[in-house]
Amino acid sequence: MVDESAQPGDKAQQTRDFRRVAAVSAVCMVGIVLIFIFDRSSDAIIWVFVLIFISSGNALFTLVRSARRRQAALQQQD
Repeated sequence: MVDESAQPGDKAQQTRDFRRVAAVSAVCMVGIVLIFIFDRSSDAIIWVFVLIFISSGNALFTLVRSARRRQAALQQQD
């Protein structure tokens, strides 16, 4: 979802943010798959939850940072 009111520089930043979130999520998903393939111990589920937490935390952090950046840009325009 692209904010049409954003300035051209913001779209480049949004693309970088999206790529960063996608990369972290992909690494975490690969880690989860590898854990399920190679490690069936009781400790494995802890690592799965850690990777899910990292992935979702990264996405949430990026979303909050993007919202703050957009809010600061709107305040500068006023």
